Amino acid sequence: MKILVLVILIPFFGFSQLLEVKVQKEQYNVSDDIVLNIKNNDTISRFLNIQLEKYDEKKGAWKLFSKDVFSKPFNPLELTLISEKGKNLDLNFKINQPELMDSPKYSNRKNESIKEEGKKGKFRIKVVYGYDEFDKNEISYSDSFIMK
Repeated sequence: MKILVLVILIPFFGFSQLLEVKVQKEQYNVSDDIVLNIKNNDTISRFLNIQLEKYDEKKGAWKLFSKDVFSKPFNPLELTLISEKGKNLDLNFKINQPELMDSPKYSNRKNESIKEEGKKGKFRIKVVYGYDEFDKNEISYSDSFIMK
């Protein structure tokens, strides 16, 4: 009887995600705010960092686009948020320009155009989290979304 109860409960506890990451829409314009919901299903509060990954069509793999969605390009600062146990966290942010240096062989207008094109494509949110601020070793991903 104990084995039967254990077998029935495994699907409920074995596959539940501790941190659920959801994006509000599947498509955004470059100028839109990305709206994000993070739900902490754990029994304790978690420290988290929100990163952004872009899909590289040529390599067929996800590549880190921003180490912190709330920081500006070339800023080494990373914001750590606290997600309280059993609560939702609603956030919004704009995608910053990619960390590209201006090329001297292009005009300023062309350099800005290159940076704007870098904001377009297929993205996903990567949340790195853990039990304390300096030991974040677990990862959750959102579904992908398109920036056009």
